[in-house]
Amino acid sequence: MSVTIAKYTFSAWLRKGIGNRITEPDNLGLGASAAKERAHVPVDVMLNTTPVHKEFALIGPGDIIGLNPDMVVRTEPLNRITNFEPNYLPFIEFYDEDFLWRYTPAHANGQRLRPWIALLVLEEGESDATREFQRNADRFPLATVTVIKPEALPLPNETWAWGHVHINEGYATPNDFEKFLLSLHDLDNPNADKIISRLICPRKLKANTAYRAFVVPAFQTGLKVGLQTDADISAIDAQQPSWTVGAVGIEFPIYYEWSFRTGENEDFESLVKLLQPRPMDPQIGIRDMDASQPGFGMTEGADIGKIPPPEKPQTILGLEGALKAPTTVSRPQETDIDTSKPFFGQLKSILNFPADVQDASDGDDDPVVSPPIYGENHALQHRIDPAGAGWLNFLNRDPDGNGARDSNQFRATPRAGRDAYRLRACAEESEGLADDALPSALHEFRSARGVEQRDAAHDPSARGVWKTAARRECVVQSRRARAGFE
Repeated sequence: MSVTIAKYTFSAWLRKGIGNRITEPDNLGLGASAAKERAHVPVDVMLNTTPVHKEFALIGPGDIIGLNPDMVVRTEPLNRITNFEPNYLPFIEFYDEDFLWRYTPAHANGQRLRPWIALLVLEEGESDATREFQRNADRFPLATVTVIKPEALPLPNETWAWGHVHINEGYATPNDFEKFLLSLHDLDNPNADKIISRLICPRKLKANTAYRAFVVPAFQTGLKVGLQTDADISAIDAQQPSWTVGAVGIEFPIYYEWSFRTGENEDFESLVKLLQPRPMDPQIGIRDMDASQPGFGMTEGADIGKIPPPEKPQTILGLEGALKAPTTVSRPQETDIDTSKPFFGQLKSILNFPADVQDASDGDDDPVVSPPIYGENHALQHRIDPAGAGWLNFLNRDPDGNGARDSNQFRATPRAGRDAYRLRACAEESEGLADDALPSALHEFRSARGVEQRDAAHDPSARGVWKTAARRECVVQSRRARAGFE
């Protein structure tokens, strides 16, 4: 099964139609603009043999007195949510990909173009002292919001940074992206559902606080007309923003609004920030493991390398967990492992035994149950060489992972389900075995199993003995489990 990786494309702005013919660049809220009230587009035509030049005035923010709610496809958070993460940014998305810049009275300044609307998120507050706005539902033609605290407003010369286009596909080349954009002109093109425009509020939210979000005009002409439809805006600079830094008591017409409340600051990022570093004991994440009797017929203990101090038993290895202190020292360290030790020869023989049997088999024999080679299916290799290079050999020569305990109990875990099924299938054959004979029978079998296995590895005629012995353990283990022996 193939895995599809999600790819997205973002654009700082997008515009369609005659708005791309506007010649005056966006001053980004700094300074005055040449155009008043709305942007103009020059049009030159030939009437018979006479050239005619006209300046066409385009619809701009000063012509808008409302917003169709059906244009909104999503708000984050949803309306009346009470546990929004305070370290996230609120936003609103619109179906039309060019909606945010459709009525902007300017041409892009490089990659920067201000949306004609802005998203304000204001604190509702528990009292007049903490409230950041006053809402007036009786105003005409639109309800209004008066911002009491100017510090709650974003910087007017940075509104270009808080709108963008989001496409739910990736494109390898600019030509591919251009073809996608051209397809949006076709009626009922399915690509139209893959692209939206998003408006963000950059405000840093507080935990456990009620907020109200407002979509308002970002240009002065839109603000004036939204407050009073017959307002004279002919002398207002077309690019003048709705507010200035530090302005107090600005009243905005409301195009769209919703409310929400933040929850505790307890998402993953905030919890990570609460972590405090502290010195850790070198013993954190490692514990002694007696590997002197690995089991599964191995006669050599896991003396695999030098472990200081020399007088310490060299088969007491350090079993490491997934997390350990930075000062923890492996026992033994990787550089001290000696793959010529007898332990590795026996380990190689046991782990490679199933593959050896399978290669020599005609296909009718049952597979041999043996400790697994970790990662063999990923690497498509079913043998290891402890002295060899590569991650597979490195992983499987580590007794910590091999589970150097009785019967290699840690290695048995990945195949426990399969083995349990085989034990159940053998249960009937153990009915005649007395319960008090189980421990001794199992001990006798395990004592002989290593010899039988090693003989079978080198002598094909001995494989039948090994298979019979393996089945005997299956019977004994089944009865032992039913009798409650540990």
